[in-house]
Amino acid sequence: GRSFDDLDGHSWEVVWMDPAAVQG
Repeated sequence: GRSFDDLDGHSWEVVWMDPAAVQG
């Protein structure tokens, strides 16, 4: 899994792979 801070400061691990997480 890749973990990197977004410009918003959110930790994206499997969020980019999770549609539900992206929606929320």
